[in-house]
Amino acid sequence: MSTYISEAHYSGSVVVDFIEVAVDRDTDVSGWQIEVYDGIGQHVATMSFPASIATEGGHDVYLFDKNVSGFPSLADSVSVAIVDDTGTVQQFISFHPDPFEAVNGSAAGTTPAYVGVSAGNGESVQSDDGGATYYTQTEENPGTIPCFAPGMMVECPGGPRAVETLGAGDHVLTREVGAQPVLWACRRSVVFTRADHSDRPVLVPEGTLNARRDLIVSGQHRLLFCAGAPGDEDLLIPAKACLGFRGIRQMRGQRQITWHHFALGAHHAVRVNGVWAESLLLGHVMMRGLPRRDRRFLERLFGDGTIRRSGRAPLNGPMAYRCLTPREGRAFLKARQPGGRRKIPVGPPV
Repeated sequence: MSTYISEAHYSGSVVVDFIEVAVDRDTDVSGWQIEVYDGIGQHVATMSFPASIATEGGHDVYLFDKNVSGFPSLADSVSVAIVDDTGTVQQFISFHPDPFEAVNGSAAGTTPAYVGVSAGNGESVQSDDGGATYYTQTEENPGTIPCFAPGMMVECPGGPRAVETLGAGDHVLTREVGAQPVLWACRRSVVFTRADHSDRPVLVPEGTLNARRDLIVSGQHRLLFCAGAPGDEDLLIPAKACLGFRGIRQMRGQRQITWHHFALGAHHAVRVNGVWAESLLLGHVMMRGLPRRDRRFLERLFGDGTIRRSGRAPLNGPMAYRCLTPREGRAFLKARQPGGRRKIPVGPPV
């Protein structure tokens, strides 16, 4: 099924409940709606599609929650229908094993399909196979994913391209082996909530690390510092460890952003706004920050067609360069600030 409910959480609380819908990439969803039916088949709510929050695995992803007008609290007795702009029901599912036929609404006269599982406290139901089957999962705390802000210009064989325009099959220029194809690209909208601002974007100002214009990345994104003397080595350092180094700062006033990231067949350095930065390394911690659907897709994409159980080994590793921890990175840069023991090049060479 090309359009389906990919995940849903129903607890009876509008604050935490949600419905996630996956639609074929670039489908025009103007006029599409989500309809909710109660336990006796009565149509009780209709919601128009909001803006997509991500593009993953060839699907645009839409999130229906308390921020969407008309969103109701959900319970295990409800049924949910996806209705396109012609009034055709694309999918009609129920969270109850004995659902009622819809008596009105676009799905009138139709009995929804039971998802086959019941979510317990703190669980959601999710599908990784286009809505054919569902399973329960416990929501995990989000991990850390290196990302670029929209508008960042990535060096490509035909010239720089905005990161948000890149997709699977496009080629980017790497420092190590030249042009390489993008195998997976994703975008995700984030609202920043931490009081200490530690989740805010990091800005590398124009002129620092050879930046041709301001570079904005997530705090976890690693930047390449090239060897400045014989015996030194090229190192990748998290952006958040670079705060205070030559004007690199956190954008504390930023409230939300749409992040973009892309993975190549291996871990490489790519040039973005003039700065060498890492492509996405599909390591253990990063993978934990992705929805399970994306993890399974990537495990198949970078494996042999089966789900990998390879522990903590990166799917597209090894690392292109030695990666310092934030603490190591801060110590490395502190020693190279004015008055420190050694100098560091202003940025990786061309």
